[in-house]
Amino acid sequence: MKESAHSMDAKLNIPLFSLYSKTREPTDDMFAEIDALVVDLVDVGTRVYTFIYSMALCMKKAAERKKKVFVLDRPNPISCAVEGSLVNKKFTSFVGMYRYRCGTG
Repeated sequence: MKESAHSMDAKLNIPLFSLYSKTREPTDDMFAEIDALVVDLVDVGTRVYTFIYSMALCMKKAAERKKKVFVLDRPNPISCAVEGSLVNKKFTSFVGMYRYRCGTG
């Protein structure tokens, strides 16, 4: 995972916040100026991709701040076949935050 810094969009002159910088969780400051968050989820259903966990942390912060979240999801090319074991609670991390099984939440 390559970390990246926050920046400014040159055309729109708006801040671009990275969740792969000093923090993996959005801060109150990041949510201060938005009305809603749009997440374009490009996950492939494998534990090493952290998009879904970044989204989960954003959804948690949005709920705290009473902000709306819109998730643009695509079909998972790997389908919903479950292989391997569920994440043991004592081994949860940013690449395995929740115990999950397709269709059971």
